[in-house]
Amino acid sequence: MKLGSHNVKEFWANAWATHNTGWKTWEQLASFTRILTAFLHGAGFLSAEEQAEAERQKEGAYGAVSRFLAGKTAFVPLCGDSAALAYMVGCRVKHVVAVDLSEEALTTQRQVKFPDLQFQTTRLEPAEGATEGIEVHEATMDGSRITLFQGDLMQLPRFKAYCELEVDFLFDCASMMAIPAGLRGAYVKAVTSVLRPSSVVAYQQAVRRLPEERDWGPPFMVDMDEVLQLYRQYTGREYKATPVLNLDVEGKLYPQWYAILPQN
Repeated sequence: MKLGSHNVKEFWANAWATHNTGWKTWEQLASFTRILTAFLHGAGFLSAEEQAEAERQKEGAYGAVSRFLAGKTAFVPLCGDSAALAYMVGCRVKHVVAVDLSEEALTTQRQVKFPDLQFQTTRLEPAEGATEGIEVHEATMDGSRITLFQGDLMQLPRFKAYCELEVDFLFDCASMMAIPAGLRGAYVKAVTSVLRPSSVVAYQQAVRRLPEERDWGPPFMVDMDEVLQLYRQYTGREYKATPVLNLDVEGKLYPQWYAILPQN
């Protein structure tokens, strides 16, 4: 089945049903601590002196990442059953928000990544202009609030529970690369609508080595100029992208991480 703008729900339901979730292998390539430490360095949030001080205090890189995330609202779109949410809770994030279209993905997220938590589930009926409702699963762990939206990300801006969010940090991991070209504008409009003007983005790009495969997907290789143009279009702000980590593995496809920062 080929993914297009017309069959997103069917495509991803089939992917989960058939365990065709190859994007999970990239989560094994580098720890979240390694990724986010590279992000902090590339974004200019962690100097060599600060890193050395963290080492002296026996905090290491994890301590630096924890200090960055602590007290922030983080957003993980198209989260699947990624371990990123539990990692962020361990770093004392104030609120971690995630969304996925797949019921199976979020059931696994709750049962496997947060087995000791009791989530409260609320069904939100279709808002004005929305074609379907959404479910919201919420819990609190060690002072960190967890909110999981199950439904179509592109329709979330029609719901008050989503519109009221104020996100400090967007973790775009295997997310925009999963969006077909015809829906990328709607995707960026949805995720950026809850960003503060000062919010920063850790962005994972899929890199395809062979020119003839550049339009294949998912995962889709989205040119960084297109990413920045869409951010500018839907926020009215200028952004700069800095490559921070290149996980150049064997094969025709590999991930690269960027820090996307607003420019004053």
